Amino acid sequence: MKPKFPSFTIIIIFILLILCGIPLIHYLNLELNPTSSSSSLSVRFSWSGAEPRIIEQEATSKLEALFARVNGIRNISSTSGNGSGNITLTLE
Repeated sequence: MKPKFPSFTIIIIFILLILCGIPLIHYLNLELNPTSSSSSLSVRFSWSGAEPRIIEQEATSKLEALFARVNGIRNISSTSGNGSGNITLTLE
């Protein structure tokens, strides 16, 4: 059974698309430093099979202590559950 489009035709179509697209690159909007309207950051982590107490002692509290030393953080809140934890950082 013969293919509907020969491979040569497909290659020519892609080359034409590339040649048409190259001059249009200048019209793309590129932001290297996009503005962000979000003033909070959420860090989620998991530890399979760990109890909430272990998550709090071994992960959440240690991460909170590290984040507390970072300038520009207004508030830190966290939750620890069975096998996972979440820390929300509110930025200034």
